[in-house]
Amino acid sequence: MRRLPLMMMLFLLAGLVGAGQQSHVAAQGTAAGWDTAVRYEWGGAWHFELTGPPAGEGAAAALTVTILDQDATIYRSVALDGTQPVAVDVEILAHDMALRPFSVVTYSWEVSGENGTYIPSQTVVYEDNRFDWQREVYGGTAVIWAAKDETLGEITADITAASLIRIRQYLPIHDEPVLDVVVYPTMADLFTALRLTGEPIVDGHAHPDLQRVLVAAGSSRTAVQDLSRTLPHALVHHFLYQASPGQYDELPPWMVEGLATLLQEEPDFRYVAALETAVSEQTLIPLAELCQTFPSSEQQALLAHAQADSLMRYIQTTYGIQAIRNLITEYYDGATCEQGFERVLNQTTATLESAWRDTIIPQNPVKQLILNNLHWFLLLLGGFVYSALLILPPKQVVK
Repeated sequence: MRRLPLMMMLFLLAGLVGAGQQSHVAAQGTAAGWDTAVRYEWGGAWHFELTGPPAGEGAAAALTVTILDQDATIYRSVALDGTQPVAVDVEILAHDMALRPFSVVTYSWEVSGENGTYIPSQTVVYEDNRFDWQREVYGGTAVIWAAKDETLGEITADITAASLIRIRQYLPIHDEPVLDVVVYPTMADLFTALRLTGEPIVDGHAHPDLQRVLVAAGSSRTAVQDLSRTLPHALVHHFLYQASPGQYDELPPWMVEGLATLLQEEPDFRYVAALETAVSEQTLIPLAELCQTFPSSEQQALLAHAQADSLMRYIQTTYGIQAIRNLITEYYDGATCEQGFERVLNQTTATLESAWRDTIIPQNPVKQLILNNLHWFLLLLGGFVYSALLILPPKQVVK
């Protein structure tokens, strides 16, 4: 039986959070006479509310909050006046809960005292309530989008399916995967959501441990172009993680980003400009550095992506897709960056980088002319030598 992502199941079953600047979620099936509710502002504070009858002498209310995708639990306790009806409002900042967009949160209350009770866990999805979301499930993909365009969900599902066909050529995806694709209306909205929750600011963001990716597209008019670039990129990150979660953080950054960029259906022309500038200014980043980490500054990160993309294309053109698959296998098995190059390509980091650079750095025109026509130059030189031997008079032998 295939397992649906938790967020997909919650969306299908309940639609647990309404739209608006502040969300209010009432609990279901609480103990008799007791009521609980949750309200929050996106990026701000959460309020966990509890009301009920007097709990009696020595009463206290204990709140347990669990963020499922973080495997983290927060506890709060409030002393109660046992003679008065209970009315508790516990505030916890979203930042303190380390919430990511669309995280799943559960909470429960336990009230001590002679009239105490236990209120079972309730579940809330940390939905970005700045928008009205639409939801549709296509096969194993749940598309959640904020634009009013009704066709955007289908477009997103189609691009996801096309991307999977290409990714399967490089990565082992045996079954029909299940995942959530969240589509923000603009890139600025996506960036704001990621910034408020402390996530890296990128065009397409993967939460592979949650089976979820976040991208942006405003309407069907621009969605194909936008999503053909960002969605395949995010999906490669997702499936590289799914193939071996324990090894994902150990994979060489150039390989992860190079493959993700290679499989974008829509090219990023910024990479071409960044690479040309770096070549002309002799500021290319050494491959040994890209084996270890990617720069954090925007300009250098763009160049790093451009180089990784170019190197991956060089490897595919020179050695074939199977070589890329073998490299990925070696890295999953714990090989270092250099060991992968040596075992699969029979190259060191330095020799591979040198060969790749020769394909992107313009040669001296005269030298390039000779290299491109070396066969003919050798034939011509041989002809000159042969002609000279025929023309020269024979050497006189003195007796």
